[in-house]
Amino acid sequence: MKPMKTMTTLPFFPCFALLSALSLSACGPEGNFEDAINADLASKKKCWNIASSRQVTFPIAVNRNFLEFEDLDPILAGLEAQGLVEIEQVKNGYIPADKIDLTPAGERENIWTDGEGVCVGTPEVVEITRYTYGDDGQNENTAKVEFTYQYTDLPSWLDRDAFAAIPGMVEPDGGVAEARKSSDGWHARAWF
Repeated sequence: MKPMKTMTTLPFFPCFALLSALSLSACGPEGNFEDAINADLASKKKCWNIASSRQVTFPIAVNRNFLEFEDLDPILAGLEAQGLVEIEQVKNGYIPADKIDLTPAGERENIWTDGEGVCVGTPEVVEITRYTYGDDGQNENTAKVEFTYQYTDLPSWLDRDAFAAIPGMVEPDGGVAEARKSSDGWHARAWF
């Protein structure tokens, strides 16, 4: 009779438990928070528009604040740097204004959409960096969530570097959200 070979195997239960723990750790609250924050951010497209949001014919004159000498809006500055608009500072009576005209490249790219203006992207979560449950960790139905975001869904004509003055355009930037759990999942309100 030949001696029987023995085979060392790991018990089934510990292997199953280890695999279950690993798979659950990938599905932690970060994914829930990311989904909830992205749902809120989807409605926060970064756009420049005139106050009335009416149909426009270029060139247009946009008044600046009479008492302040603010910088040019970063979207307008990016459009000008990319050669899609020409901007000239003019006076509208006594009020400083910007006269904005589309260049042939701006017309060709059809950068203006009535009702929206010029949109350059939608913020999207890059990473959940920190979260704290409410009531000093005792309430797992609310959380303060810190995250980084970057603009996605960019128009084909956009060069990120020309719009570098917009936080989150070239490099991820930070944001904060309040998240609440309800019967239909997590919901968040984010700001940056």
